[in-house]
Amino acid sequence: EAQRIKPLLKQHQQHTGRKAQICVADSKYGTIKNYLLCFDQGVKSHFESFEKAHRGSGRQKGIFPKEQFIYNRADDTFSCPAGQTLKRRRFSRQRQQYEYYMPKKICNGCRLREQCTRSSMGRSLKRHLRQDDLDVMLEQAQSPAAKRDIKTRQHLMERSFARATRYGLHRARWRRLWRVQIQEYLTASIQNLMVLLASIKDPKAALGCRVETARVGSLLIHLNATACSIFNAFAYRSRRSD
Repeated sequence: EAQRIKPLLKQHQQHTGRKAQICVADSKYGTIKNYLLCFDQGVKSHFESFEKAHRGSGRQKGIFPKEQFIYNRADDTFSCPAGQTLKRRRFSRQRQQYEYYMPKKICNGCRLREQCTRSSMGRSLKRHLRQDDLDVMLEQAQSPAAKRDIKTRQHLMERSFARATRYGLHRARWRRLWRVQIQEYLTASIQNLMVLLASIKDPKAALGCRVETARVGSLLIHLNATACSIFNAFAYRSRRSD
């Protein structure tokens, strides 16, 4: 899911004719790649770091986070909470990051070892090649404006997704992305009609017939199911020809 952020930003610009200025998302999108993508495109990153959101669980529970290690820019090293120095060891081309480590003989004799690492090889840290750019985006993600946007997104987007399950989006009816996309369009159409009816003072008059307001939703759901059934037959024939 996280890899969808680039095409989504492009799609937004195509649909609106305006470049996105702020990207608001959940922590699944909070990857290094996405932060740097937003930095390069001049988009503010209002989404939590995936790594930070899952910190303190599993083997990391009760372990010092990397923020408690001080980076020494002058000699390119890290200082740990016990005052020892982690030196640079190797560079990962794939991840574009350096690894800094503490020799295990020093870690094993440290009074803070139980709070620092569970590894028998000693504590290690990673620093990205573009860490300075990454730090700018991580700071944006922790800003008061970002927290407000994330909170707003929760009730605007998650509530919409939850409501969509009532109108046919509980599970995919067909395979392949383009078929699922049609199901999503049908469901979104029902949701938009419900929003439109809710904003009309007299929905019965707007529908031009004597229909109980409480039954409007069920009628639209039935319409969705009928449309899906028609498309289902078409999708089956298409599947046989694929």
